[in-house]
Amino acid sequence: MGRRRNWLPLGGFLVTLTAFLSYFFYFAYFPTTRDFPWLNLLLFAAGLVLLGGGLRRAFGQPERYRGRISGPVFAALSVLLLGLFVLYTFSFSRQLPAAAAAPRLGAKAPDFSLPDKDGKEVKLSELLQTEGTRWVLLVFYRGLHCPICRKYTSELNGMIGEFEKRGVATVITSTDPQERAAEAKEKWGLPNLTVGYGVSIEKSREWGLYVSTSRGKTSAGVDEPALFAEPGLFLVRPDKTLYWATVQTMPFARPHFPEILQAIDFVISKDYPARGEA
Repeated sequence: MGRRRNWLPLGGFLVTLTAFLSYFFYFAYFPTTRDFPWLNLLLFAAGLVLLGGGLRRAFGQPERYRGRISGPVFAALSVLLLGLFVLYTFSFSRQLPAAAAAPRLGAKAPDFSLPDKDGKEVKLSELLQTEGTRWVLLVFYRGLHCPICRKYTSELNGMIGEFEKRGVATVITSTDPQERAAEAKEKWGLPNLTVGYGVSIEKSREWGLYVSTSRGKTSAGVDEPALFAEPGLFLVRPDKTLYWATVQTMPFARPHFPEILQAIDFVISKDYPARGEA
């Protein structure tokens, strides 16, 4: 009688692979599963249990089950994925270096004058002078090539009314040229957003943004530009002082807009001062 296939090691590896990828492409968008990735850790645990069962079969009953070679390979790959996941979520993501050129909190924010995707000029100073405006929220996204930016900006597009109720004028922009910005606005479904374009690399660095080089075509099927700015989010007061800023080195785990709304409500009700000024 021939030996039976041992599917448990492969199944365990696929579960751990799902645990790894699902965090970045799904669970990182929800605070309850992003801040502490308990669901992904449970998936990793389930995958390791399957792997353990498969290894016991392969080495405990070699006359009945295969897998003495593939089992350890899948186990090693799964442990590697778990190690990378733990390293990223509990170490790297909490130790992002500060951008050296980032504007200081409480200082005057760098002015900007940029065209939107229709060619109309948008100025920070004019937005701040608009009646009823208490803040300007400036969101830098990576560009048309970024699939995570599509979901992120769509979230903002659906909540723009809530920001307007609080007196927050919103602009999103990137280093993309006009045609790519227009394509993003149309294909991503962003009718409620002012979409700027053409931010220079020099101006990006003035805002303290990180800059990346092209790695070719992304999963969205769009080539990365030769140089482009990584994400950033800035909240500016009517006196043009910078109240809040966040910059990132990669597209994952950005601040989500429902949380930003809650923070703005708290700031307004408590007259909370800007922090990070020292």
